[in-house]
Amino acid sequence: MASEVEKAIQGLESSTAELGGELQRLEANMRKLSDFQRSLLRVNSQLCSWMTNVNEMSKQRRESRSQPPCSRETDAQ
Repeated sequence: MASEVEKAIQGLESSTAELGGELQRLEANMRKLSDFQRSLLRVNSQLCSWMTNVNEMSKQRRESRSQPPCSRETDAQ
């Protein structure tokens, strides 16, 4: 009976060690995922900034085209 208990304890220790390894891999993968998400957020923020700038430039262009030519010359000075 002692050997059965020892085998059970060894099995438990082995399973615990395996679980520890899996948790380490999971932690590493979670770090990689967080890094990727952080990069993605930076890219999305930059794209939003660019789109805002493009929209503002487009708005300014439309407004300047709607002004009469002599008004544009006065604004330029």
